[in-house]
Amino acid sequence: MNNDKIQKLQKIKLLTTSLLFVAGGLLYLSHALDLPWLKAISEAALVGGIADWFAVVALFRHPLGLPIPHTAIIPKSKDAIAKNLGQFIKSEFFSKENLRKSTFLEKLSLRKIIESFIEGRSTSFSLDSIAQALESKIPTLCEQVKNEEKNLRFLEKVNFSRLIGEALQSIQNSASYDEIVQEIVRIVDEKFQGLKSKLRDELVGDSWGNKIVSFLTSYDDKVINGIEEYINKLKNPNTQELIQLKKALQDYIHKLFHDQNTMDSVNAKIEGALSSDMSVKILTAILEHIQENKIISTTLADIAKRTLTSFINDTRKLAVTERWIKTKIVNIVGDYSDEIAGFIEGTIKSWNAQEISQKLELEVGKDLQFIRINGMVVGGIIGGVIYGIERFFS
Repeated sequence: MNNDKIQKLQKIKLLTTSLLFVAGGLLYLSHALDLPWLKAISEAALVGGIADWFAVVALFRHPLGLPIPHTAIIPKSKDAIAKNLGQFIKSEFFSKENLRKSTFLEKLSLRKIIESFIEGRSTSFSLDSIAQALESKIPTLCEQVKNEEKNLRFLEKVNFSRLIGEALQSIQNSASYDEIVQEIVRIVDEKFQGLKSKLRDELVGDSWGNKIVSFLTSYDDKVINGIEEYINKLKNPNTQELIQLKKALQDYIHKLFHDQNTMDSVNAKIEGALSSDMSVKILTAILEHIQENKIISTTLADIAKRTLTSFINDTRKLAVTERWIKTKIVNIVGDYSDEIAGFIEGTIKSWNAQEISQKLELEVGKDLQFIRINGMVVGGIIGGVIYGIERFFS
């Protein structure tokens, strides 16, 4: 329990009880000094204080431990209180009608939540804190990858054919597709120019027979020139060779999605290449690269910030999303209102009688002690008024 609340409750109880003794002392003093007006006031205050003490105590326990009827009301009515409280919260707080009228939902601003998340105004829920938390887990992931081969078995279930197909399809559908193709052609041409002499040596070989045939037919030059001519044709976006190459790529992408033989072949080759040891090396290298270059807190965080900033600046999308979220909150909470009421009811019923009395007294006991004080004050005033009326008519 909250020690601070317990101490405050004990202090106010001590004050209230002390005032009760003060009223009793004043009553004794009125008899000793023969002061009827003081007797009337103190007597009424004492009666009011004792009556309110009885009423307050009777809520939580038997006064003085005596089993007086209609006392210890809360412990005896624990189950009924639990049920009624659950139903009250369900109908007044979690009904769909009341949720739609909720000022909380009206004030809910998706823009402010996202801005706070981006700018890091909340350290426990911000883009930077999440990125740092993820990066702090990378060393542990590296160790798990190195030490536990079973963690890599998920690779057996990966559909590499579909992944490659989706990647190629994404490139094919992008606005930069032609530029990417031309860049690939440029790289191939550059590599080919550097390997021409080596390729010629490989074609001719070391045997005298091949050298004589090469001298007579120049077949090595024809092969190299043919490859070079083909690459040069690919550099022109309107040539038939490039169109056919793109068509072949499109057909291959289709096979990666729909041709079972191609799919099985690609998956088998990649799974064969990715042995457990190789997988460990690849994943460890990727994780270490992410950690060393702080990719999560820089590159990925920057992408997330730009994406979220673009989203909140699009007022139409923001309004539609916010409306959708609020509708979902209303529907989800409303649909589960019975479960929420049942949870509240079950929790309260699980408390024992003494526990529920202590919990409730701790929350409202301080205000109830002021009722006792008010009872003494009001009682004393009424006692004084009645004494004054009696004296007036006597």
